[in-house]
Amino acid sequence: MSSTLSKRPIVDAHCDTWLRLLEHDSRDFTKTDGHIDLERLIASPVGIQVFALFTPPKWGEERGLRQLMRLLNLAKELMARHRSDLRPVLTQGDVDGPGVGVLLSVEGLDVVSEDLDLLDLFFHLGVRSAMLTWNGRNRLADGALTQESGGGLSRLGRQAIRRMAELGMVVDVSHLAERAFWDVLDEIDGPLMASHSNARALCDHPRNLTDRQLTALGERRGVIGINFYSRFLVPDGETSSEDLLRHMAHVLDVAGPHSVGLGSDWDGIESWPVDVPGVAGMAALAEKIEARFGTSAAGILGDNFRRLFRAVLPPS
Repeated sequence: MSSTLSKRPIVDAHCDTWLRLLEHDSRDFTKTDGHIDLERLIASPVGIQVFALFTPPKWGEERGLRQLMRLLNLAKELMARHRSDLRPVLTQGDVDGPGVGVLLSVEGLDVVSEDLDLLDLFFHLGVRSAMLTWNGRNRLADGALTQESGGGLSRLGRQAIRRMAELGMVVDVSHLAERAFWDVLDEIDGPLMASHSNARALCDHPRNLTDRQLTALGERRGVIGINFYSRFLVPDGETSSEDLLRHMAHVLDVAGPHSVGLGSDWDGIESWPVDVPGVAGMAALAEKIEARFGTSAAGILGDNFRRLFRAVLPPS
């Protein structure tokens, strides 16, 4: 990595590592056979890692809530055990600091059912971002794979994002159906993130964002984290880091250099660029991004997300 970039420039806005550990009944984060573990994370140029707390909708609301609390407990336990290397990102002042910052995000708020007081509980327990839904429909919103219903946010969903904004939680529009996306922009002001979404103009998948959506996020000073999942990069076939750079370049052109970031989706994807083998490949990727994008590289690698977090998270 070039000396013009800091030692830990990268902010990665999405991974599913905690769920992977829970599913493998493991509490050992030191070394795993997944995309991320402590050894490789510390050796990488990642300065902030957003860890998703994902409870698959098939678990239902009640079981999902219990599983979410298990995920939160696991996250707290591992962060306490490795406190010399991992620091919680809870306030604006935590965006910069030693080691690797850990920001917790709930991926899909099915678990709140109709009890929005749970948002305050999640915030109290350290959650600083959330997506309203995953790919399907819940009580709050329609997901990206239920586009045909034409549904957007429910009244409860509108209340939820207003409460998130009041608390200082980052609203994440990844996985939303397009109408729900526009409802979010109509409901609250301020920057939003699409933590792990790509450009639909380059790969026509409902999880990717249209140019109109990218433009709107850019106008809001929001940030789009480029997803490393091969199916979101190309319609079919093997992918490489060149496909990542292609999506970055498109989002940069449409949304602006202030709105491009990284959202790998490590430990949650089945295929990825052949030359980016998990977090161990991030240093080489950072060099390619700097070579391709020059003065915009620092923003893509992490400064854009840092700016967003400082704008939304509560004061220190």
